[in-house]
Amino acid sequence: MPLRYERPRHPRVWGVQWARAVRRHADAQTSRQPHAPTGNRRVRGTDTRKTIRTFLLRGTATAILSGARCVRAQPGATAAPKVLFSEDFENGLPGNWEGATLLSEGLPAGSTGAACAKPGEDIKSNHAWADGHFTVEDGLYFNYWARFDSAQWYQAFVFCKAKGQEAKDRSLYEAEPPVFNDTDWHLVSIPFADFKATMGPNQGNSPKPGEVCWTYFWSFQKRNLGMAVDKVWVTKGKRGVNRVRFHGNFTPKEGQALAETDKDEREQLWRLVAAMKPEGLYTTFSPYWAASSRVKPAMGVLDSGGEVGNHGLLFFDAKLQAAYKSWLKQVLTEKNPHTGLPLAQDPALAIIQLQNEDSLLFWTSQGTKGAAAAELRRQFAKYLDENAKTIRSVTGELTWDYANGVCTLNAPKAQGVTGFLSKGGTFKLADVEIRSGNEYASVLAVSMDDQPLSNSGKTLVQVGTTERPPGWKTRPVDSAVEKETRKGELVLNFGTKPWQIVEGEVALTIANPSLKAAHVLDANGMSVKDVPLEAAGGGKRLTFPPDAMCVVVE
Repeated sequence: MPLRYERPRHPRVWGVQWARAVRRHADAQTSRQPHAPTGNRRVRGTDTRKTIRTFLLRGTATAILSGARCVRAQPGATAAPKVLFSEDFENGLPGNWEGATLLSEGLPAGSTGAACAKPGEDIKSNHAWADGHFTVEDGLYFNYWARFDSAQWYQAFVFCKAKGQEAKDRSLYEAEPPVFNDTDWHLVSIPFADFKATMGPNQGNSPKPGEVCWTYFWSFQKRNLGMAVDKVWVTKGKRGVNRVRFHGNFTPKEGQALAETDKDEREQLWRLVAAMKPEGLYTTFSPYWAASSRVKPAMGVLDSGGEVGNHGLLFFDAKLQAAYKSWLKQVLTEKNPHTGLPLAQDPALAIIQLQNEDSLLFWTSQGTKGAAAAELRRQFAKYLDENAKTIRSVTGELTWDYANGVCTLNAPKAQGVTGFLSKGGTFKLADVEIRSGNEYASVLAVSMDDQPLSNSGKTLVQVGTTERPPGWKTRPVDSAVEKETRKGELVLNFGTKPWQIVEGEVALTIANPSLKAAHVLDANGMSVKDVPLEAAGGGKRLTFPPDAMCVVVE
């Protein structure tokens, strides 16, 4: 199958708003460390080195800031960054550009043209002397896609002045963009606050609000770096959502009853939400991780034999589940003294991550023994059909066919399938039919307007396929597990970068005749192109684009 590589796509991170909040709350001690990239995308991506940072609060709170100088919008509301200016090369080079030729090969997906530097020359935009290409405001970002034949340092410049014909207050502002050590296309997003005047009356400072940018350019100091630029645009506000994550331990401390929560940890969370809210930053609440849980069998929960602690228990231990609900009730429904609102009513609390890194399909479940294992087997038997080799969920909406390695979701507002799809033919769900040529893939259709898929006005369709680095190599191996031998794979080589992703081969039909259009989304959730829908059996059929991950049908 065709393989297509793109890097993980993460926005560049700047900690201005975070720093302001921390200064206002002196007890939030911070340190910095690199944050490893997670996940991959079949879209153009950015190198994450030197661009992602994780901020650790005292205790166990973690914050990943995907933006800075965020607009002080009411928490709970989201908006795409406002585009003040845009220039692309789809119809050739704009008039009066200097030092560039039109590039028509080796372009990012969906592009038909880019500006490529002439050997030894700088790429310079046209002039908009009087009114400027755009007016400087607080919170602007200078964005462009770029690639290089020779990856070395270079400079980005913007010339700004007072609006009008006169050359009043004219200053040249410089920024040094990040350097990538490959020839891939990368998104560069530079805050205007990073541009500093190297000449002119505003020397040493950033562009002033009210000035206009009458020209911009990239300088290579007469070196032939082979830079190409595909689209330039200026936005107010950073791409992505600003959010912090509090990963805490709300289980009872020594001497507390099972149903009591750690009130010191709750206070930390309350103070964090109060600190982040004025800065327009959302909070994700992660209350429970079995590995750090302080719950013991002596408190009344099932004894799993001591090998894996509390891993897995939250899924089937009734007493632990009741205690967990009590902890959440105390944290979410009691008034936060620092905001005057319970977290359950505070739109600044964006997400509740019910539990962290645990599952009955996780490796730790293999160590569940004793009374816990007996209770798990008893409950599991109610949903297991050994003759059909299937397992179903409590509601019957999830079914795992373990004989064929396929799991289906069949709920009114969400339907999909994951597993070894190519040998399964057509998967017929209540309102969706799915066919895939991929050996292994996941396909999911989800209503976005809280309506059943059969009459939803907006449905999100997502496709995921196998990802592997080049050189990945395994061999079959038999492993002894207790008294039985199990077949598996031994990893011989982890491979090297870049990661490769199998292109999707998916077609699906949604039994909703009112659907009229389908739009491919980029990593920001923004529409980048339309794809056709076909009438099919009283519904609409979508051939999913092979290089996409998300499509909205409406």
